[in-house]
Amino acid sequence: MKRIALMMILAFLLAGCGQAIQKTPDQPQAVDPPTQVEEQPAREEVLLETVGKMTLEEKIGQVLMAGFEGTEVTEREASLIQDYHIGGFILFGRNITDEGGTKDLIQELKSLNLESPYPLLVGVDEEGGTVTRLSGIFPNLPPQSRLGESGDPELAYQYGSIQGEKLRRLGFNVNFSPVLDVDSNPDNPVIGNRSISGDPNMVADLGIQLWKGIADQGVVPVGKHYPGHGDTDVDSHTLLPVIEKSKDQLQSTELIPFQASIQEGIPAMMVGHLLIPSLHDRPASLSRVIMEDLLREDQGFDGVVFSDDLTMGAITQDMTVSEAAVEFIGAGGDIALICHGDTNVMDAFEAIRSAVEEGILSEVDLDRKVVRIIRLKEDFGLEDKAASEDFKDDLENRIEGLFD
Repeated sequence: MKRIALMMILAFLLAGCGQAIQKTPDQPQAVDPPTQVEEQPAREEVLLETVGKMTLEEKIGQVLMAGFEGTEVTEREASLIQDYHIGGFILFGRNITDEGGTKDLIQELKSLNLESPYPLLVGVDEEGGTVTRLSGIFPNLPPQSRLGESGDPELAYQYGSIQGEKLRRLGFNVNFSPVLDVDSNPDNPVIGNRSISGDPNMVADLGIQLWKGIADQGVVPVGKHYPGHGDTDVDSHTLLPVIEKSKDQLQSTELIPFQASIQEGIPAMMVGHLLIPSLHDRPASLSRVIMEDLLREDQGFDGVVFSDDLTMGAITQDMTVSEAAVEFIGAGGDIALICHGDTNVMDAFEAIRSAVEEGILSEVDLDRKVVRIIRLKEDFGLEDKAASEDFKDDLENRIEGLFD
């Protein structure tokens, strides 16, 4: 009897313990693995499968973005779209007339691309201040330094929203803005008041709000000029700036705004033509150490990397545009920006194709770049359709009243 009673008490205690464990909210419960349920393939795998069905020429086209002359589409632009499968175009003041003419120009480019499943990127530098292409159509906003003077995050967001709405109204879908450089050198001939502030944390906080305002209009924002063009005294349009700073010094100033934007999910970055000897003996835009090791591995960026214009003097003083395009792609870049020259884009296309065929560039690596580009286009819902008309009627009043 004693043994039976003891067993009954033990069973009772064990049952009680089991109930106590089940009632403890912090204790994870065992879950039986699902049976006969196939996992959905990851998005990257689906995109890789899609890219794997593209021709080599279609892939190469996606990693190129071209400039052109004039206010009308010529046979050259039509050929770039239909024969070279170009991924996008960048427009400058030379291409932009009035509102109607600009919308028609952009839509003509897009209409030539309708047979492609991959919509065109159509970009512009619309920063505000002196770097604007649309001041003949809309009232211009003051330079981004005014945002730093205000210290107002809501103002920065509205600034970006207005810039994005301007672009969307015309049919653009990429803005090479904001400038995330820190204005730390008074002798800088090219950044200055294009920067939000000399305080890296102010640039970080307001820069994030600015690009979110652009993105919320359905326009891709591109932070620039990684890893920071603020502490230079040379204009990279003509010469290669040299930044004599250590990695620790960069992390304490220049890299702060870029890191903050990466953590907030900025979709694209532009890498500048900047030489930082402490990191590498190649310009940032041609450096795997900077684009892969620093930007992607250390800082965790998984978006699209644009080059600054490869026809700038900082690059062409030492190599051809085609050589630069191959090196940029091989070093970790995604979209080579080639803004000038009748044949530079075609020559770069052929050079990249030859580099892949000869094993200098990896087609597997090229596939990953195209995945990032297609993912970006999908994320923003880009289509080769006419410009949106669902804009605010009071856009001009919003612009003129923003800093009142």
